[in-house]
Amino acid sequence: MFTNMCKNAATIFNFDSIAKFIDEHRFEYGIRFIYNEYIGWAVPSKLAIDTIYAAWIKHVSMHPQAKLVDFGAGSGVFSHLLALRGVPRKRIVAVELDQPTHGSPNQRQFFPLTRGYTIKPVDMLLLCWGTNGQIVSDFPGDTCCIIGETSGGCTTPADMLVNDNLWETEMIKIIGAASAYSERLAISVRKQVK
Repeated sequence: MFTNMCKNAATIFNFDSIAKFIDEHRFEYGIRFIYNEYIGWAVPSKLAIDTIYAAWIKHVSMHPQAKLVDFGAGSGVFSHLLALRGVPRKRIVAVELDQPTHGSPNQRQFFPLTRGYTIKPVDMLLLCWGTNGQIVSDFPGDTCCIIGETSGGCTTPADMLVNDNLWETEMIKIIGAASAYSERLAISVRKQVK
């Protein structure tokens, strides 16, 4: 019976194709596994960091007292890279409510984390592969950056503000973070009421 089950599974799943795929992509998946195990789940890209930094420069020119609030910061790798890019460290608030390593004891912390912060209307919000869309809905500020999948994925949808008439949103496809296939960065700016 077990032999028949294996033959049926081989027919259904085509194990030769699966083995070939794994062999061809071993290096990429090996690097991703190491990254996830020791750094975090969201893999930053230069395009993402540069785009968020440009949004920060524009935002802080209108709100000189603003902080960049990295909500769901995980290991703080995005906060760290944004500080290296030029956002002053004292202006970054990395908030992580869950266990920062999300169950991987090997992950290191890249940026000091806090468990709570009251977001102010002058602040800029960064939500990277987060699952708390309510934070975006309740956000009182006017610049919001969301990195994640689009609607139907497992994260707060990067496109959640696209059809909201109160926001202007620029969607950018980025390769990096956790999925090389459906990753998006949305920079949303609240429309000014005239």
